[in-house]
Amino acid sequence: MGALGRGGTGLVDLLFLGGVMALAAVLVYPPYQRHLLRASAEKIHRQMELVETAVSEAADRREMEAGDRIEFSQYGPFLGEQSYLRKTGKDVFGNALGAQTVGEAPRVPPATVDKLRGIVGKDFWEPYLAGGRKEDER
Repeated sequence: MGALGRGGTGLVDLLFLGGVMALAAVLVYPPYQRHLLRASAEKIHRQMELVETAVSEAADRREMEAGDRIEFSQYGPFLGEQSYLRKTGKDVFGNALGAQTVGEAPRVPPATVDKLRGIVGKDFWEPYLAGGRKEDER
């Protein structure tokens, strides 16, 4: 029973419960957000592998040579049929992959690398480091 002998939940009890829930959310959210960003980084890494294969296939079909520039419109059709990447030409953060160079690893958009800084280490992106930049040069 409550302080006045009545049954039920008082306002103070509800406020206390709300405070406990807010504290739990504050403690749980940052690790969860970090986990989601790490999962996005892994997905982008897998996409880079798909782009590398697509660029290679498109270059072979078009008889392009190493060092030639290849546009997304040329290698995009060689990505998976129903993939978001094929439909948009963008990674999960909405950054365009754009043109690539035949014979080189595809490059992760610089904005994507910046967004995931601190989530994944510099070794994670090798050999797909954005724009050919090395982390220690930044």
